[in-house]
Amino acid sequence: MAVLRQHIVHLINYLDYGGGLERKLGRLVREYPYERARHTVIAFSEPKGFCPEFNDCANVTTNAMGLNEEGNYLSRMSRRVLPLIRDLKKMGKIDLVHSWSYPGHVLLAPIRLALPRIKGRVLAMDLNNMVRPLREDSFQFRLGTKMIRPIAARDSSRVISISPEMTRGLLARSFRPETILDITNGVSCGYFKPEAGAVGSVKDELGLNHCRHLIGIASRHGYGENEVYKDVPSFVRAMAALKERNPELYKDCGFVICGVGTNNGDLQQLAHQLGVSENLRTLGLRQDMPRLYSSWTLSNVCSQSEPFGLVVPEAMACETPCVVTDASLFPEMVGDTGAVVPVGDPAARAKAWQDILSLPQASYEALGKAARTRVLEHYSNDVMVARYVDMYQQLAEQPRKRAFG
Repeated sequence: MAVLRQHIVHLINYLDYGGGLERKLGRLVREYPYERARHTVIAFSEPKGFCPEFNDCANVTTNAMGLNEEGNYLSRMSRRVLPLIRDLKKMGKIDLVHSWSYPGHVLLAPIRLALPRIKGRVLAMDLNNMVRPLREDSFQFRLGTKMIRPIAARDSSRVISISPEMTRGLLARSFRPETILDITNGVSCGYFKPEAGAVGSVKDELGLNHCRHLIGIASRHGYGENEVYKDVPSFVRAMAALKERNPELYKDCGFVICGVGTNNGDLQQLAHQLGVSENLRTLGLRQDMPRLYSSWTLSNVCSQSEPFGLVVPEAMACETPCVVTDASLFPEMVGDTGAVVPVGDPAARAKAWQDILSLPQASYEALGKAARTRVLEHYSNDVMVARYVDMYQQLAEQPRKRAFG
């Protein structure tokens, strides 16, 4: 098979550091073989906390279009399509367009019509909506899905699923099975790795030197639907459950919550109401996650549902055992290297914390090392990038088709 140096254009709504899609795309283009492709990343809106994964990357060009988010869904789409097509036409040769977020998916049809020379289209369906029951689909989501389905049905398109749960959701919404390609997300095990001295430095920073253990969670919180399905308040309630279950162990623990929206004040207010605010730190968005993960004795996910959940393999790669909910791929991710608890059950989470924190030190360290090994074998960026390279190559080598042929 001949090796092509392709030009791949990636469409995404934002270039925020805090979003999982942005982190995934950043790692993909950074670690993509230079001789195989060059990448252009186009964000529709202004960067907010620009994702550093794109910095100092020789084969990536980024462009934030700065389009505002005002108006309804259709008006936002109409404002984007003409400027986007104009910019794409200026780029010359484009082999593939990969849309990473829902707004870009709808625009693939007019892009294909205006630029028929583009050989392939890829839709990343990392959507929490796609793993929910059909009855929960909003009118806007149903409308968007109806518009996207014909685009995804073409032989020159691929729809990326990151989990069996997502594949089931796609099939239930009548996406063609032959166009769905399973590519599990990966994390960079060279970036996410144990950091020496992290425990002491983080405790110093947060004023938690009196705590033996740090228990953490990294999650978005407090805006839109994320306030519900991420369920970060359940972490605070688990703190209260631990205090009631084992007061001495509770006193020995510091608790850390980080991520977009986590420092808005409501989580601290809930903790104060429950009498567990003294050792809680809410940090907001952080860009030193390997350091934080390495400082935590346990990492957590409280999500009620999730397309994938990059924070789990990120923490595991830092040799930090995880306590996760019985949703999505979380139980499969952790295997026997952590603990799985029911969704929305703070008491079960508190018991899992106690069980792991009560292990002999050697047994605890073995859990952490097994967690990193599991990520290296199943959820590494190397595996993910290789799958994308193969897919892009196959799409670029297929015979050129008419725009809607």
